[in-house]
Amino acid sequence: MRRTIGVAIGMVLCFAAAMALTACWKNPVLFSGMRPAVAPNGRQIVLVGIQEGAARLFLIDVTGGAPLPITKMEGDCYEPCFSPDGTSIAFVQRLENNRGSVCMMTLATQSMRKLTVSQGDESFPVFSNDGKKILFARAAYLGQGGIGGTRWRDWDVYEIEIATGKEQRLTHESYYHINSLSLSPTGQYFAFCSASRIYLGSFPIAHVPKAITAEGSVFESPSWTKDGQGLLCSAVLERDKPGLFEYSIIRIGLDGIPAETLYANGSMICYPMVMSSEQDVLFLESHNRRTFTLKIRDTSTGKIKEVSIGNEITLEE
Repeated sequence: MRRTIGVAIGMVLCFAAAMALTACWKNPVLFSGMRPAVAPNGRQIVLVGIQEGAARLFLIDVTGGAPLPITKMEGDCYEPCFSPDGTSIAFVQRLENNRGSVCMMTLATQSMRKLTVSQGDESFPVFSNDGKKILFARAAYLGQGGIGGTRWRDWDVYEIEIATGKEQRLTHESYYHINSLSLSPTGQYFAFCSASRIYLGSFPIAHVPKAITAEGSVFESPSWTKDGQGLLCSAVLERDKPGLFEYSIIRIGLDGIPAETLYANGSMICYPMVMSSEQDVLFLESHNRRTFTLKIRDTSTGKIKEVSIGNEITLEE
């Protein structure tokens, strides 16, 4: 049942991305249905946008305004994250061969370095707390997928030293997939989602990560609370009718037990993350599963603020 719901959710997300990519192919339009990144100071956000048929990264102020394109290289760019000092970002560049590589960019100069080159796919880079390493997920090979398609298989967590390029494999479990890899504020743990369950691993010496959410539950896109004692997740429940889901933002403890429901609105919700202020939570919300709105919720008052930029806006060069 859990795998069925997880696969269905994955198909919904893929459909949403495909529809947005199709709509954006001819005109430069911001598409915010992929994981954003929040600067450590909480004042800037990096979003994934479609421009001239390619996925690129755009920098916006949290108060809104015109997005600034910061990547214009070959291929598509996804899954940005900020360095601890906010001066750089890491992201994945994916070329026509469908292989992703971890890249790093200095924001002031927009100079880019490609850090990894492998025969597999890579995703969800995240900086270590000292900014000297980047953790990321890597798939071993492209295998057969559902309905006659293909998918990357056997995912694990790796790290790379930025200065030397030295890599180390942290897990050896060959996961079905790894989504939303993130490192705790204390630097003691990393968390990720695989097959709709949340896993917790130790860092820098990685033991076998433990699934902390129950079998049969569906949790997506984990991110850490400021104190490192919990995770924010998108929790998904299947409604009475097959194919209909109910989403909410839930804070869970490191034991995987839900502690608090922060937001539920009968809509699709993904990628919740705490901003510089513990009470402000950024997330993406969609009422039609095709277009997403970027919102911030003040958990102390319950007030919702919409960031004044959406995936209908035309971007100027």
